[in-house]
Amino acid sequence: MLLTSIYARTITYQQFHTSARRNALPVLGIASKLILKGLAWLSGRSVRVWYRGLPKDKRIILKEHIIRNRLRYLGIIAGLSVGSAIHVYTHIESTPISGRRRYMVITKKQLDKIVNSAKTARDLAAYEFVLPETSEETKRVVKISERLLAANLDLPGIRSYNWSIKVVTGAIYITKRMIATENDDNKLACILGHEIAHVILGHTAESLSQMQVTDLLGVIAAFFIWSILPSDWSSFLAYYIYNKFVKYSIRLSHSRSTEEEADVVGLRIAAKVIVKKYKHIFDKRDLTAI
Repeated sequence: MLLTSIYARTITYQQFHTSARRNALPVLGIASKLILKGLAWLSGRSVRVWYRGLPKDKRIILKEHIIRNRLRYLGIIAGLSVGSAIHVYTHIESTPISGRRRYMVITKKQLDKIVNSAKTARDLAAYEFVLPETSEETKRVVKISERLLAANLDLPGIRSYNWSIKVVTGAIYITKRMIATENDDNKLACILGHEIAHVILGHTAESLSQMQVTDLLGVIAAFFIWSILPSDWSSFLAYYIYNKFVKYSIRLSHSRSTEEEADVVGLRIAAKVIVKKYKHIFDKRDLTAI
């Protein structure tokens, strides 16, 4: 296998899909997330219906109970808040190369299990489209990838993966159409450098970690929205607005940030093998700040 002489890892040559990554979760994970949100919706709605059915005197008793035990409830809320803050603080780490601080709860071992599940399904679906190792397109991509990896062995994370030309932790997918379009090896090196950057920066694990937090907040929000708002329609509307807010203010914003980070780090990776013809492009960017 290629690169064995450089470090004790292997590189597999397959092509199928490239570019923007899609973080895939196993079916069980998706199902459990939907079940939790459904339970939060049912629980919240049940609380609302139960409270509405209480006689006036029972409502007064409930309010008095809450006021009487307010310190206990505030203590529980404060304890949960402090525990959450400690959890977040102890799971903050710096990204390799760029040093950006981020919340990370997914370990590499956990990520490997998730990725292998998603990758197996994708490989089966793509089997008939995979080009052989002997094809000219495959050889071209492997050659460029070899140069990129060999020139960047000093970067943290490069040696940690079994690299394959297929982007989910160490796997890169490239379409034949893209290879035909990018007839310049230097341009293709920039694309591959971008995808390699996603891997060594751990963007998949970071996105999954963020997804865990937003999903948990979504379950909590669903419970309170459905228990507090007066009708099903207002609850539907409020939860729809909440989901859109999370999508545009957190998820898409984070996605843009990781893509920009992968662009900068990817240029640094590609710059080590790019020919002098394109050197002026990199001279205009401050890659030393990464």
